[in-house]
Amino acid sequence: GDQKPTKKTRPKRGQYRKYNSQLLVEAVKAVQRGEMSVHRAGSYFGVPHSTLEYKVKER
Repeated sequence: GDQKPTKKTRPKRGQYRKYNSQLLVEAVKAVQRGEMSVHRAGSYFGVPHSTLEYKVKER
């Protein structure tokens, strides 16, 4: 049986942008300034760290 999906949370439409884009910007700045890690900033600012990591690498 294929009862367990590989991803725990499949993003539903509209659920993706739960976070404030301004918070994402602030989180990226904090990481780029070396104030905190991507995971820490993700938790701190409440943004997905995958998105944060993508933004940080995107220069």
